[in-house]
Amino acid sequence: MFCLIGGDCGEVVGSKYGRTLGIKNEILGMEYYILLIIYSFLAIFLPQLVISFGFWVKLTVLSVSIFSLYLLIVQTFILRKFCSWCLIAIGINLMISVI
Repeated sequence: MFCLIGGDCGEVVGSKYGRTLGIKNEILGMEYYILLIIYSFLAIFLPQLVISFGFWVKLTVLSVSIFSLYLLIVQTFILRKFCSWCLIAIGINLMISVI
């Protein structure tokens, strides 16, 4: 896996922290982004339906942000290795949370 900052993304992604509940974190991330895309389209085309899902989407965004911070701590203090793609995803998740 190519790392933009010259680190070893393969070691970070392949570590025991690269899975949550047996599922690769990158798969969970893709599912999260797909959920947000679907929610965004629903907000545009069916705003009355979105109101009922709003709380759950906010809860999901908050949970993902907290988990992203946890993964940043793992990279920084436990693995002491960084994956550029992971850092980009963490940044995106935190920006989504702020927005």
